[in-house]
Amino acid sequence: MMRGITFLLGAASLCLARPDNLGDSLGLFPAEESSPALSVRAETTPTANQILDAIARRAVGNIREAGWGSSKNVQDGYSTIPFSVDAGVPSSEQFSITGGYIKGLTSLRRSKTASFSKDKSKLSGTLVAENVCATADYTVKFNGVGEAPAQNIKGKVTECVDKIFADLVVALDNYVPQNILSYIVRSGHDSVSVSNMGGNAMAKVHEAGIRKSLRQHIEKTMETNIKVKVNQAIQDMKAEGTWQ
Repeated sequence: MMRGITFLLGAASLCLARPDNLGDSLGLFPAEESSPALSVRAETTPTANQILDAIARRAVGNIREAGWGSSKNVQDGYSTIPFSVDAGVPSSEQFSITGGYIKGLTSLRRSKTASFSKDKSKLSGTLVAENVCATADYTVKFNGVGEAPAQNIKGKVTECVDKIFADLVVALDNYVPQNILSYIVRSGHDSVSVSNMGGNAMAKVHEAGIRKSLRQHIEKTMETNIKVKVNQAIQDMKAEGTWQ
């Protein structure tokens, strides 16, 4: 009888032993150091607008890094502008600008809604920069023809474009931008302010030539310099494997 009691007490002592040790040895309980829970990140599918917004945001950052945040210098230029005077008599004037600069480039953003191609391999959209202005010192030289007298005028000019657009198509790989497939620039309404033209009989002719020349400078900047910064943004996104 005593042996039976001793056995039962021993069994009770065994049952009261730490369950973790017993469980570990018998495989009945999980180990104290469990594996960490797997973190699951929900992958979201971006919209075309989100991708183009990200391209524009990165491009503006590149514009600032280039030192064009407040303004970008314009290369001195010279051009000959043909026109007609005195009942169709052909003539021309020489127009030059110096010390020029362009402001407003960091206003670049998405314009209207962007879209995907059916197979999601291309993105089509439009970027716009607003209130972009070119300012420079100008010189106009006109040799004179017929009754129109020779002139040599100097002053300051500011040409502003309310909106300048870049319609572009970007190649995508799983929503990540790869490269520019198409990039076409067009500009909206513009205005010009020219000093030292008061009372000049040929002011409208001169202003038209100056206006055209500086407008072309703005458009060329969008076609070349800004396109480079947009492409730089796209290449960075490609290298990082992200659409953001």
